[in-house]
Amino acid sequence: VLSLELELTCERGCFDQPAKVAELVALERELATLPDVRTVIGPGVIAHASGSSLDGDGEGLRRSWRRLDELGLRAAVLDDAHAIAHVSVRVPDLGGVAFERLAAAVTERARMMSDVEVRVGGTTALAYRGVNRIADELRRSLLLAFVVITVTIALAFRSLRVAWICLVPNAVPLVVGYAAIAGWQGHFDPLGGIILAVALGIAVDDTIHLMARVQQARRAGIDREAAIRGAIAGSGRACTITSAALVAGLLTFAGSSFPPLRLLGGLGACVIAIAWICDLWLLPAVLQLGGQRD
Repeated sequence: VLSLELELTCERGCFDQPAKVAELVALERELATLPDVRTVIGPGVIAHASGSSLDGDGEGLRRSWRRLDELGLRAAVLDDAHAIAHVSVRVPDLGGVAFERLAAAVTERARMMSDVEVRVGGTTALAYRGVNRIADELRRSLLLAFVVITVTIALAFRSLRVAWICLVPNAVPLVVGYAAIAGWQGHFDPLGGIILAVALGIAVDDTIHLMARVQQARRAGIDREAAIRGAIAGSGRACTITSAALVAGLLTFAGSSFPPLRLLGGLGACVIAIAWICDLWLLPAVLQLGGQRD
């Protein structure tokens, strides 16, 4: 269970006022009804549970705060000046994107309180902001890596046409993997980005081996179809063995009780298997249809 921390600041002594605490009680009750929220702990809940009167001049509230101070509990929910209230919203691990959506919803509702400044924080919120930022950077880096690899293939084979042909079998596993991440966990996270980057490297490696064999055969005067068949016969077996070993190794993590390991095993095996299919079936088809002109 993780927590989202709210800090509500108003003028000195404002949380000795029954009307302001009644507002706080209403806020905490409403936050407790949000999807996935397990519990809400704050001054409003404590004041209501202790039977403090929310009527009159606030003397009952002040007695409640003094009693909490004697028990060593007041500092966790209220500052010395009774001007800053701390509210903790407890939720299960929702993931970075869902947690930030919840934080936005909580902040929006808290800002409806009159004359109160709202700050949202806590270790979880800080950590997830960092994780989400890393995920965005990985997404951009993955796209940049794809561009760099395509340009490198074009320079290595001295052909823009070959680079475009290699683009197809290397893009399909990434697109399928990206869609699988959306279906699996609903958001892109750093682990998903790392898995796709590894899969891209393996797919490109097999593509380069096959393209190099095709190019060697074409330079030797062998026609396109025979060159493709020879490349598959010569390098296809090695690609199959390496891909099968990687898929089998990754699948051992698929039954793990630790969700990140399950994602690593299931998604990694799926993407590498698709990359292997694309290299041995899709790449030859694309080469046959749109290869270099004779």
